[in-house]
Amino acid sequence: MSIRAGASVRDITPEGQVRLARRTGPGRLSTGILDPLLVSAIHLRGGAGGVMILSLDLLCLSPSVIRRIRKRIVETTGTHAHNIMIGTTQNHSGPVVGFDPYVSGDPQNIKQHDAYIENIVNQAVQAASEAAVASVPAEVAVVSLAEPHTGAMLVKNGRNNRIMAAIVLCGEVPDCLGADNSSLSSDFVHSVRERLAARFGHSPVTALFVGPSGRVQVAGKTRMAKEVGEGLADQVLAEVKKLSSSDLLSNLSFEGRLAEVPDILRCHLPSKFDVAMELNEAIEAWSKVEKEGGSVEE
Repeated sequence: MSIRAGASVRDITPEGQVRLARRTGPGRLSTGILDPLLVSAIHLRGGAGGVMILSLDLLCLSPSVIRRIRKRIVETTGTHAHNIMIGTTQNHSGPVVGFDPYVSGDPQNIKQHDAYIENIVNQAVQAASEAAVASVPAEVAVVSLAEPHTGAMLVKNGRNNRIMAAIVLCGEVPDCLGADNSSLSSDFVHSVRERLAARFGHSPVTALFVGPSGRVQVAGKTRMAKEVGEGLADQVLAEVKKLSSSDLLSNLSFEGRLAEVPDILRCHLPSKFDVAMELNEAIEAWSKVEKEGGSVEE
């Protein structure tokens, strides 16, 4: 069950002016590029199985696009569908991908959007294929990080003893640049990569995922994105320094599992009346807390 690993990145920065995700006002078009958007692929193989992990510097991807990517990775790498994990960083400074009223209403925007989706699929599949081909003997270590970050898996190249990849589960949503930002960027994720590259002397493939308790820092400044990214990278680097040979695992079996998640549109949604009632109750509870000088937790 000796571990083998491979990693690769591909650029998915859109060309030209695009509408920014979650910035749906008429003026929310990109005006430039702060840093590139990437798809990061990490392939881990141990025993009879292997997993392919992909992280894209986007806000989200529709299930149909994810199915297309997964299907083609199965065809090109032979990885089982249930062993392919595809996620996004929840980046708020990337382009719109999916339904958006300003995209769907303009034929030219639709054409541009569809072409970009096709490029995302192609680059994701290419990154996965390269990661599978680049497989080398490897060791892995799982480390815990301080709040608000949760942990990371570090992948060490068994041939040159360099950290070749890092899978980071983070408690922060990449939205430090804020709603006024009009430049394409991966937000603080770029600073994580830059910091790791500067300290290691090379650029390990870094795949980031936001945990279920993901939250947003006070947003609106490039400096904030840099501080958050470098702070997260420094935590990873501190844990790397602590690693001993006993922390590194070289014999593991990897396996994934796909689970069906009910479509939220098929679920019962509350009526406007129910929402108004719950909102009023919350406002009353908050007013009571403020008046009595208690805490929200109480």
